[in-house]
Amino acid sequence: VDAGIGGHTARAVGEHLRQLAAGRQILCITHLPQVAALGELHFTIEKDANAVPARTTVRSLEGDQVVGELVRMLGAGEGDRAASRHARELLRAA
Repeated sequence: VDAGIGGHTARAVGEHLRQLAAGRQILCITHLPQVAALGELHFTIEKDANAVPARTTVRSLEGDQVVGELVRMLGAGEGDRAASRHARELLRAA
């Protein structure tokens, strides 16, 4: 649902998903931090294509792990303070 969008439109999609989730469960896989920040629970999915057979791992994220994942989604490195502030603001605004 978030292919080819960003910015304010991504935020609006995230808000609509949040409204749809009231009273039901929605699983949404996104690469947009604006959408992800609005989620109630956060997970990361990692694929190891070098393993035989390929292996996919799903991990639950909490607290600073969510911030770190949003920073990564923003395209920044772990030590990027501006991206960290931005990620925290996305979560606060949610």
